[in-house]
Amino acid sequence: MTELNKESLKHEGHVYCHLGQVPGVIEPYQVSDTEIRMPYLRQGSLSRYIRAHRESVNNMRRLQWLQEAAHIIRRVHERRVLIADIATRNFLLDENLSLQMCDSTESVIVADDEDLVEFVSEDCVSVKSDVARFGSMMYEVISGYRCEFFYTRHRDRSR
Repeated sequence: MTELNKESLKHEGHVYCHLGQVPGVIEPYQVSDTEIRMPYLRQGSLSRYIRAHRESVNNMRRLQWLQEAAHIIRRVHERRVLIADIATRNFLLDENLSLQMCDSTESVIVADDEDLVEFVSEDCVSVKSDVARFGSMMYEVISGYRCEFFYTRHRDRSR
């Protein structure tokens, strides 16, 4: 395991510990500096499920998933964590086809003395970028097609 992988795993474990029990966020069995043990959800990711069942998933189910995802994102933000990588591949389905968010590798914990709404990390992670990523996820859930985009910090071009 490379040093970068170790740091990434340690960071993700720290985020899961910070979050604690958040409904809709997968809860690890064990977190250490060298591993994170998670429950296995055999339905797999939302992205894979949508691709495999494109014709049989009705609009009510799709809207239910989006509503679930919105509530999960809100609860995570309430814990002062920006998610960064909001995507259908990072939402797993349990046996009832309910969402469980996973993968906090790129998440950012915002300090209590920072304004969560105005905060922007060095990697341009913010509440606004999470909302934009959720919009991209909404498009994919409804249409079945991925919508990727990249963003950079706004630069003052008048200089």
